[in-house]
Amino acid sequence: MAPFVAALTVLQDRLGSLNDSATAGGLLRQLQESHPPLADTLGYLRGFLAASARNEQQGVRQYWQAFKPLKTPVLA
Repeated sequence: MAPFVAALTVLQDRLGSLNDSATAGGLLRQLQESHPPLADTLGYLRGFLAASARNEQQGVRQYWQAFKPLKTPVLA
């Protein structure tokens, strides 16, 4: 059971990071629209988050491939 739980934990962490990036990107877009003087800075931050998310997607693919072949543990 330990390999399954370990692989699932890492996969959940990576997916959580992607979700955090998506949520933050949306919030920054709203701020950018409501605070035009901050548009340049917020645009930079959104770009940084988007680039980080692209890199994180590669990690998710890698960890998914490691998780996919594992059998779901059956509790007796």
